[in-house]
Amino acid sequence: MPEPDRNNSNVLFNEYVNKLSYQELQDICRKLDVDNTGTKEQLIVKIGNTVKRPPSEVKCAITMELPFDPVKAKDGRIYERSAVENHLQKSKTSPVTNEPMARQLVDAPQHRFLVELLIKMGIISGELLDSWKIKEKEKEEMDALLKLASGGDKHAMSTAGTNYRFGREGFRKDLKLAYVWFHKAHVAGSVRATANLGDLLCKGKGGVKANHQLGMMYIAMAAGQGSKYAAYKLADAFSYGKYGTPVDKEAALRWAHKALNDDENGTMLRDTTRTDAQKLLDELMSDNATVS
Repeated sequence: MPEPDRNNSNVLFNEYVNKLSYQELQDICRKLDVDNTGTKEQLIVKIGNTVKRPPSEVKCAITMELPFDPVKAKDGRIYERSAVENHLQKSKTSPVTNEPMARQLVDAPQHRFLVELLIKMGIISGELLDSWKIKEKEKEEMDALLKLASGGDKHAMSTAGTNYRFGREGFRKDLKLAYVWFHKAHVAGSVRATANLGDLLCKGKGGVKANHQLGMMYIAMAAGQGSKYAAYKLADAFSYGKYGTPVDKEAALRWAHKALNDDENGTMLRDTTRTDAQKLLDELMSDNATVS
């Protein structure tokens, strides 16, 4: 992606700052973590020294986008939080230098303000700006969903759990928070949440302590209440004897059929899970034919 014309950036910068009062310039310096003492002209120079940089220095080196939730890593660089956290789960090195790097991250609100300032000035545009606007919309929708969830809406609570579980719709992946919201939604009567709650307990990942007995109880409960996802998980458990469940091919076959049969409410599995369920059913039917 080509960098913006430097001369044009200077023009946009000057047009923006020259309209500001001394107090407004001081406030910008403070938010950029820059010394805010001196004359108006000196403040403009200080802001310019921070702002006048190519977007390549503002972007996250991993995503190559503007960091919406910026953090500073031990290599001194700014990254998108979720991107660098994911990197550090797999590697103990800097994404840029490839040298050993500790995992500590520090919030960088001044960088977030810098990005917003560059956008206001008109210096950032094109694909970078389009991507930022998408993230802003996701954040608005995320806040609205969490507001509904906090108000006790079981569907919103279940959706929040799903988004935290898979890192969707602007939510960072966090299995502990997924568990919290699934449990709240389960208590409120969400069958979908009950199924996911059971699956998390069976797998025991991401800080969620495994409890196979309780997990299978929730899965069986959700399957009995019509959850296609839980029916598939129950079929899978019976087929292979997972999570303390005895191998029972007949039960597995029965639940696999229920997982794939569309009901009167029109509910059905997601494409990926449906493919897995169909594969399991085919295997079970093949085994059944061989035995017969």
